[in-house]
Amino acid sequence: MDRGRTVRSTSRLPRKAWLTELASRLTPRDRRLCRLVHDHTVLTAHQLAQVAFGSLDRAEHRCRELTHLEVLDRFRPINLTQTGSYPYHYTLGPAGAAILAAENNQTMAQFGYRRDLAQSVAHNQNLNHLIGCNGFFTALIAHARRHPETELTDWWSERRTAAAVGAVVRPDGYGAWRHGQTNVSFYLEHDNGTEATRRVADKLPGYARLFRAQSAWRPVLLWLPTGGRERAVRRAIPPGDVPVATAARDRNPDPAGPVWAPITAPDHAPRVRLAGLADPAVWRHTPEPRLW
Repeated sequence: MDRGRTVRSTSRLPRKAWLTELASRLTPRDRRLCRLVHDHTVLTAHQLAQVAFGSLDRAEHRCRELTHLEVLDRFRPINLTQTGSYPYHYTLGPAGAAILAAENNQTMAQFGYRRDLAQSVAHNQNLNHLIGCNGFFTALIAHARRHPETELTDWWSERRTAAAVGAVVRPDGYGAWRHGQTNVSFYLEHDNGTEATRRVADKLPGYARLFRAQSAWRPVLLWLPTGGRERAVRRAIPPGDVPVATAARDRNPDPAGPVWAPITAPDHAPRVRLAGLADPAVWRHTPEPRLW
């Protein structure tokens, strides 16, 4: 029996009873998707497939059902640069918000959801950047689904990260990655190649101040669009007190893999895996980390 059709048959019930019936029929995976799009604002169909489905077709089918039920909302940006259309982008819908609010023992007002604000991301000039940042983390989740010895143990949005670190720096996200018994936490700077390389370098003194205040430091990952952009950024960043590692996603889109080059490493040095950045030896001239 089609789950979506079964739930829709309750739509003649009063709203509260309908939401109770709907909540009872959502799977743990459905609820996880709701929490993810709420925490991270918007995710594409491909990203949701990476997180929770065996194929893009299955992801699109279930997300279409959840959209029909107003658990999720979706939009498709207009593609002005090439033929074809963008994939559907998903945000939290009003029914999904009501169910999450109930899980938290909150009213909708306390939960802080407004449908118009949730949907306004469709017109945000930073949408592509946000999707790119989220794609970094969903790629790590996809890697972990294929490799059970690995796990993305933390994924903080830009908003949550900013609340934690204050106004000193504005990372695009914070994450923690486990590979076997090795753990590494990091800050992400997702780069689309739209700003001067000097501006990328100018962010690093803020990280140095943050790490001094925390009495600890973590790698700052520069996730760059192309090898050419990576070379230009590396030339603009002198080795210093901040452990920076760079990678170009056009070479390998899997950020868990051996794609990272510490800023202190020579150009010919082998790339290291994300978990390898937990080893102080890879940083060479960078001060030894006290906490990870």
